Amino acid sequence: KLETRAMNAVKGRFQDAGGAYSVSGAPDLVLARDLLFSQEYQSGKAEVMKPVDEFFGLMEGRTAAAVASARQLSTIAAVTLGLLVAGMVATILFTAVTLLRRVLRPLGLLQACMQALSSGRLDAQVPMADRADEVGDMAKALLVFKDAVSGMQSAEEAEKQRAEIEAERARNEEIRARAEQEQARVVQSLAQGLA
Repeated sequence: KLETRAMNAVKGRFQDAGGAYSVSGAPDLVLARDLLFSQEYQSGKAEVMKPVDEFFGLMEGRTAAAVASARQLSTIAAVTLGLLVAGMVATILFTAVTLLRRVLRPLGLLQACMQALSSGRLDAQVPMADRADEVGDMAKALLVFKDAVSGMQSAEEAEKQRAEIEAERARNEEIRARAEQEQARVVQSLAQGLA
């Protein structure tokens, strides 16, 4: 009400006995100033602003708590993601080293031995014949081949050895096929793990 009276005083409108405002004179800037700077107006304004200030304080507190919670969740997510990435890298490295040591390196050694034997060097040593896996089976078959080639004395013995070699070759093909399937399964598992 004090603000309304002050604004009307600036316009030269004043309240009559019935409470209605009408233009009844020149603007009264002194009255407007006195109304807006009076103790009554200042205490009324303070009463109106007190709940607004409390509201803004509560809103700032709630916002600060939400920001702190979001930062905490972000930190937890970043740490978790870092640990997952480190675990994945460790798994990939372990798998690669295992594949290299258990599959690729032994196959390379057997290949070198086969090439030596195929070039006529029957004195070449066959590696890994003592292993109990597919690589060991392939090495044993290679030993049979080596012994068969070096020990052939007659046509009958040669024919018998050829049949054994064919059987070993079939087993080797089966072993090689199983090794390829195993390798494909490992690669597929690794790809799924990476995905």
